[in-house]
This record gives sequence, C-alpha cells and structure tokens, in this order.
Amino acid sequence: MPRHPHELGLVTKLHEDATGQIAAVRGFGLDVCHLSVYRPDYLTEANRAIILAEAKAHDVEITAMWAGYPGKVVWDLIDGPITTGLVPVEVREERSAIIKRSADVAASMGIREIITHLGFVPEDLHDERYKSLIPVIRDIAAHLKRNDQVFCFETGQETPVTLLRTIEDVAMDNVGVNFDPANLLLYGKGNPIDALPLLGPHIRSVHAKDGFYPKDGRHLGAEKPIGEGQVDFPRFLDGLAAIGYGGPLCIECDLPEGEREVAVRNGVQALEELLEQAGSYVR
Repeated sequence: MPRHPHELGLVTKLHEDATGQIAAVRGFGLDVCHLSVYRPDYLTEANRAIILAEAKAHDVEITAMWAGYPGKVVWDLIDGPITTGLVPVEVREERSAIIKRSADVAASMGIREIITHLGFVPEDLHDERYKSLIPVIRDIAAHLKRNDQVFCFETGQETPVTLLRTIEDVAMDNVGVNFDPANLLLYGKGNPIDALPLLGPHIRSVHAKDGFYPKDGRHLGAEKPIGEGQVDFPRFLDGLAAIGYGGPLCIECDLPEGEREVAVRNGVQALEELLEQAGSYVR
C-alpha cells in the first residue's frame, strides 16, 4: 500500500499467544504498528510466524519493536531510578543480552528500529553510572548496526538535554529518539513542545499519548486519552512539521483494558481531524 506522511499507527503489546494481535490493529483502521515486547519469552517462533502472517494478510507494517526485559521494573519516581532500563549497573549485562536477542528476532521479521527506555539517565556527566553507561549503549548499537537496525531511546525518564548529551557521547549514526510527548509530562522531565527542536535531528519515531504532570514528588502523572491531557497536540503537530518529521504517529495507550478501545478509537479520530486540517494526513 502507498505510505503517506503521518500515517497513524498503534503500539501493540505482544501477548503470550499473538493470534489476532495484528488483525486488531487493522480493526482500528490503522496501517502501522510498533510491537512492544515486555516479555521476551513471548518472542517464540510460533508467535513470530503468526505476526508475520497477520501483517501480510492485513497489510500492516511493523515499523519498530520496543524491547523490554524480565525482572523488577517499577514505573514511578521512587524505585524507578534503581529498577528501570540500562542505568542500574547490576542488570546491564542481562538486559543488554536480551535487547540484542530481541533485535535479532526483529531483524528476521524485517523490523529495523529497536526502542527501549534507557532509564533515569544521570544528569551529572561525572556520575560513574553515566560514564559507564555510554559503552554499554555503544555495544548494543554496534550489534544492531550489524543487523542494519537503529537503536532508539524513548523519551521520558531523563531530561531532553540529558538525552541529547547521551546521544552525542555515544556518537554513533544508528542511535536516535522515539519521541513520546506524554512521558516527558508524566515523569515531570520537560515540556514536549519545547523539547522537539532540541531533539528534532535525532527523532526516528513518535508515540502519540497524552497525560499530566505529576501531582507530587513520588508518583508519575496520570495518563489520559488523547486530547484530555496537557499535550497540546495542535502545537505538537506543528512542531513535528517544523523539524521535518513526516513519519507515522503510533498511538500508545496503557489505560485499563475496559477504557483502552474507546480511548484508541477516539484518539484516532482526534488525530485524523487535526492532521486533515493541517493537510498532512492521507487516509
């Protein structure tokens, strides 16, 4: 099928049995998805075959894989810094190996972008956790480069300036950013509109998600359906145009299952209307 600027897509979390998962993306009327793998043991040969068959049958393009890992991960401001991503030193070796294995499976599926959260990257460049993190990222990126893949860091748990410095210090041409505007708000790390020009040259993919800043110093802000949070989507889309981003916008929705379907459908409608007004969306 022809691909157009700002196609809409969906982030779909890999199930233990992937049957119907890609078909569901098409059920929302979408052509593109990111495959989110929180459980790498679900990346079985059977699931790989199901996903590829459904992607072909329903003409859905899988443009990225979000590579996660087992073990304790806490999505908050208290235990998050010591459990999330590649920053915690004691889990780096295991998680690096898992990300590489997931990337290899993705490569066999024709998926060229691998996304993960680096974690709460220290702002102090003299911090030993930061200095020792850079070679770990380089090692993973080098593995992906041999697969002709790019390694993208999803925004949110670090400030935009810290993420930019990390990319500069890694200094490899196959690293970039998966820009999630809501995460910057949820973690209290920055204004997504202001962050766009800063990270713009490195943005390879975009999640469409909405939410609020935290209400206290210990808990994340609340995720909301698109249009009900603090992400100013008209300005966000203008900002994407200003930096020259013309790729897909993949809706990510982690709301409870009973709310998710309605939120995704309403999000698709809201984004379609905004993009059609801007003349940057073709159904």
